[in-house]
Amino acid sequence: MQSDEIIFTGEFEHSVDAQRRLAIPRSWRGGEGARLYLLPGKEKMIQIIPEYMFAVLRERLKKVSFTNPKMARALAAFGAKIQEVQCDKQGRVPLPPKMKDHAGIKGDAILVGAVTTAQIWAKQEWEASQDDEMDPYAMLDGLMNQDVSLDDLFGGA
Repeated sequence: MQSDEIIFTGEFEHSVDAQRRLAIPRSWRGGEGARLYLLPGKEKMIQIIPEYMFAVLRERLKKVSFTNPKMARALAAFGAKIQEVQCDKQGRVPLPPKMKDHAGIKGDAILVGAVTTAQIWAKQEWEASQDDEMDPYAMLDGLMNQDVSLDDLFGGA
């Protein structure tokens, strides 16, 4: 593990202020000047990608041919949705209006650690999502015992 890698754990509730800023937990911020990348999730949430992980993704995207019209549109669609942010002195990041609307965040948000990334949910959406049948301990047991593939563990997203 690189020294600048962040491990996203825990669950935090914070209010979004009038300027659409949300406080990021100190342990998630990385070093001074570190960047985070926000991306609307497939579900009603915002994905937080740390700078070091985004650098890996960027290297892979460099291999995509931008001269292929279909791939160029896909790159543009991805690039248009992702937003680079930095924490201010109080540890807050701005939430772009479209992302805030996508996640349905009106007041309180729940920040959820997902180990390698983090997620921002509207409080009511996060609470509703906890009603599903996902058993994190069974997933962990399968992963540790390598009885199943990662795709099988996480539903083949």
